Amino acid sequence: MHEESSLLTQFDQVLVINMDSRPDRLREMVSQLRSIGFDFDARIRRFPAVRVAEAGGFRSPGAHGCFLSHLGCLDTAIQSGARSVMILEDDVDFSADFHQRQQPLVERLKLGDWGMFYGGGHFGGASPQVQGEGDALGWRAIPADALIWTTHCVCIREPWLTLAREYLRAMLRRPAGDPDGGPMDVDGAYSWFRRVHQVPTLMAHPEIAVQRPSSSDITPQWFDQVAGLGALVRRLRAFRRGFRA
Repeated sequence: MHEESSLLTQFDQVLVINMDSRPDRLREMVSQLRSIGFDFDARIRRFPAVRVAEAGGFRSPGAHGCFLSHLGCLDTAIQSGARSVMILEDDVDFSADFHQRQQPLVERLKLGDWGMFYGGGHFGGASPQVQGEGDALGWRAIPADALIWTTHCVCIREPWLTLAREYLRAMLRRPAGDPDGGPMDVDGAYSWFRRVHQVPTLMAHPEIAVQRPSSSDITPQWFDQVAGLGALVRRLRAFRRGFRA
C-alpha cells in the first residue's frame, strides 16, 4: 500500500498513453513507475493510444491521434467515476529527486483549489509573469492565459475534468482555424481551455516529470523510420538520458 504522501496517490486514476506499436516505451514506463514505487494496477492503467490515418484538420495524423488519445483519457476517467486524473505520455521520465520533492507538491494539491497541474512543461511565446510564492517549495501558480507546451504529465480535477472533455469535443466539431478553437495540438487545446475557463493552474518547478528523448509518433524524423538506423538512434538517446541523469 502506498503512503498518502505519494504524488500519484492524489489522483483517482493514472492513465499512461501508449501505442500498441511501441512496446519499447511501455517497458520504459514500467521502469519509470517502479523507480518511484508504483506499477500498473487497477488504478494505474495503460491507455491504448489512438492511431488515425488522416490529419483531419490537424497538422498531422500523429497530432490528430494524440488529441484523440487525451480526449479518450478524459472520457475514460469520467466514465469510471474518477474525480481527478493524471495523464502520462509514455515518453515521460520522473526526476531523479522525485522522492525528495514530491511532499510539498502533495501538500499543495491537497488544498484542492487548483484545476490543472503540470508535472513539467515549458512556455510558448513570451514567458508569463508567474506567481513565485511556491518556488522554494517546488511549484508555481501559472496564469490561466499562459501557453504551456508539452503534455507528458498533465493532471485535471473536477469540475474542470468534465469541462475539458466537452471543450475538446467541441474543438473537433469546428473547422481548422476557427476563432473559437478548432483542431490543434493537444497542448494548445489545453491552453485555450485554461484561458477560456480561467482554470487555476499549478506546475512543478523545477520539473518533477520531464519528456524523455525518443522518436516522436507525432512528427517522426526520417532516421527514426530507417530500418537499423532507428534502433541505433534509440540506443544513443538512452545513453544521453543516462549521461544527463
